[in-house]
Parts: sequence; C-alpha cells; structure tokens
Amino acid sequence: MTNLTQLSNYSTHTPHSSGKPVSVRGYHAFLLRVWCEDENSTWRVQVDNPHTSETFFFSSIENLFAFLDVIISKEKEGK
Repeated sequence: MTNLTQLSNYSTHTPHSSGKPVSVRGYHAFLLRVWCEDENSTWRVQVDNPHTSETFFFSSIENLFAFLDVIISKEKEGK
C-alpha cells in the first residue's frame, strides 16, 4: 500500500493549526477544484479538507485518485 509521503506529484499546505483535535467522523468531505490553464496543458487539481484546513495540490487526476485510495485504505484499516 502507498502512503501519502510516497505519492509523487502532490503537495500540501496546512494553515496555522487551531490546536483543536480532529475527531473521527466516518466520512470525508473535500472541496475539489479542477482546472486546465489552456488546451495544451494538463489538468490541475486542488483538494481542500474543511475538517483539517489542509490543502492538497495534484498534477494529475490519477494522483488525486491515488491520494483518495490511501485515505480510504487507512479508514478501512481503522487508522
């Protein structure tokens, strides 16, 4: 299984933490933005997690799917 630190072509930004613990929810909600600079460029993806204030950037849709696969796999393992 791939973990988040092993995924290539994604980066993250986490604003200052509020110090509040993140509770276990049993679901994940994300704000997804997908755009293309022009017809010759690749699709870019930004994912915002409203629960943790993290922002993730991906250079392809495939990298987004790999990221989501890791999130779901961790949830199934109970981590």
